[in-house]
Amino acid sequence: MLLAIPYLLIANVCIELVEDGAPGWLHLIVLWAIWSMLKMLWIRPVSAVLLMRDCVRESVTARRERANLSSEAADAERRAAVDTIAVRWGVRTQAPTRRQPPARIVPPHAITANRTASLLTASRAAT
Repeated sequence: MLLAIPYLLIANVCIELVEDGAPGWLHLIVLWAIWSMLKMLWIRPVSAVLLMRDCVRESVTARRERANLSSEAADAERRAAVDTIAVRWGVRTQAPTRRQPPARIVPPHAITANRTASLLTASRAAT
């Protein structure tokens, strides 16, 4: 809101200059100064609303994360209890799964070279 005061002063000075006989194009500066003043006046309420919205979002996210952490801790505790019981009885709970490695990506020029080499060997074998 304090940023609006200089724009108001600029507009006031230009209006007084025009009334005293200054050129009329100073009215454009008055319009610019008033427009900028109005923008500065709107910054405070809009930014306050945006700040409150972000604070609410952060608190909701933090609450959800705390709930997830406590439920994950309880799940881990249950799994640990099941694993200890299974170890005592000699039962294997789950075999560890291994991820498949990604498929090998072959560049196009390698495919062409392999195909050419296979065609050459096939033609030599035929002769």
